[in-house]
Amino acid sequence: MAARQAGDDLYRAAAGDGARSLAVVGTARGVGKTLTFNCLVSQASARGTRVGLVASGREGEELDGADGGDRPAVHAPRGSLVATAAVALRQSE
Repeated sequence: MAARQAGDDLYRAAAGDGARSLAVVGTARGVGKTLTFNCLVSQASARGTRVGLVASGREGEELDGADGGDRPAVHAPRGSLVATAAVALRQSE
């Protein structure tokens, strides 16, 4: 329950002032960018907000190049607008 509340708080803080777009940006690896991104997308979707997603980076990398661990996937709710590279789309689930 604490994680759900934290996600709700994060979304409200990010979008509460009427922001029409949000970005999760960073260059450090393993700091939670994808998890934060997925949380914001999930919260927006739960509120009935249609989202547009743009993800860039090393598309298709299933394992982290730094430590060999699993990399989290980007989740796009049904009805989302998605912009990505054609090769990444072909490799997606």
